[in-house]
Amino acid sequence: MPPDQEAASAPADAPVTVVLDPADSAACHHLVAGLHDLAAGRVVCHPTPGASATDLALDLLVALGKRFDQLEAERVQPHAHAWELARLWLAGEHTRHLLVLRAHRLDQHSWRRLLALPATCQFTLWLVATGPTCAPPSTPPSHRRGTSESPTNSSPHIGSPC
Repeated sequence: MPPDQEAASAPADAPVTVVLDPADSAACHHLVAGLHDLAAGRVVCHPTPGASATDLALDLLVALGKRFDQLEAERVQPHAHAWELARLWLAGEHTRHLLVLRAHRLDQHSWRRLLALPATCQFTLWLVATGPTCAPPSTPPSHRRGTSESPTNSSPHIGSPC
């Protein structure tokens, strides 16, 4: 399926939550970063600022504990299959929650690729948007959905500031 159609084919009830932190607080950043625990199925991704969607796939591999040069190690054409490899590793690591920090800085192509993942990988996607302009770029309304399940099975502030 072409990458641009992946998000369009995701079910409307795909588990995606946008968490807003307008103050861009260090407390929120540390709280989310501290949730990273591969054994518990929680992956926290720190996207490279200004990076492309392909670079985001590499950031996902790094968050999964893979080498930053994983594409070359897997003998994959440079960047041609980065998202496929990220999707395979997310599933292989039994990811239950993917948390992406500073999601408001990602371009629309990156958002489309991320929004396609929950339906194919069976996990909850948490997009943390920070700063005074923390609204996601043109996020389709069908993908804006809160959930009562948290990455740690407790009751954090969902859909609101950290």
